[in-house]
Amino acid sequence: KTTVMALFIGFMLAAPSEQARGQCTPAEVDQCYEEYSELLLKPYFIGNPEDRPNEHAFKEVCSKIKSKARCHLELDNCPDEAKSSIRHQERGYEAVRDIVCEGTPLNDFRVALSCKEREKFLLCMMQRQAPVDRRQLRHPLLHAFCDEYEGEIKCYDTAFNSLCQLSLERTKAAFNRVYDALAVLRGCKESPEDQRNPPSGAAFLQPVMAMGALSLLVLQLLRRQ
Repeated sequence: KTTVMALFIGFMLAAPSEQARGQCTPAEVDQCYEEYSELLLKPYFIGNPEDRPNEHAFKEVCSKIKSKARCHLELDNCPDEAKSSIRHQERGYEAVRDIVCEGTPLNDFRVALSCKEREKFLLCMMQRQAPVDRRQLRHPLLHAFCDEYEGEIKCYDTAFNSLCQLSLERTKAAFNRVYDALAVLRGCKESPEDQRNPPSGAAFLQPVMAMGALSLLVLQLLRRQ
């Protein structure tokens, strides 16, 4: 019985806690990574493109993103089967971090936003938009962005103001880079790296199979007592 109990305790310790599972649900993961998009898009941070870039704000937000939010650090405690989906959004975090910390792409994005003619943009979006049942989305508020992501990218050309201080090529590159990063961060799409290296099905099943085998062994030993 001592051996059986030792195995059972070991099994329970190896299994992820309910608290860890709770913070690893899709909704909790989405909400955690959303903190970085809020930092990236803060009004005071984007500011007026006519003004000089706020270098102090750039450095401050870069530091916050690099140090990671508390909920982000706690994702390391998630069970292995949850980490596969988290991996995609982690690529989005890395892309957002690079945009902010490099500085120039973010400043170009500030200009790109100001060079988008609102009326033309809204008309283009209305023509492209398809009705979406947000009740089908796992996290409706956060994933509203996903409904419109491709339209935002495609409508930028139509809405570009030719009097912009930067070229269409440069502003569109900045606009696309930020929106692509946000799309990966929010789980709308996979990063190019993840598309090239999809997770192995065997790797995904290994921890589940191992825990199942250990559970079966404990039950068999208990029956022999």
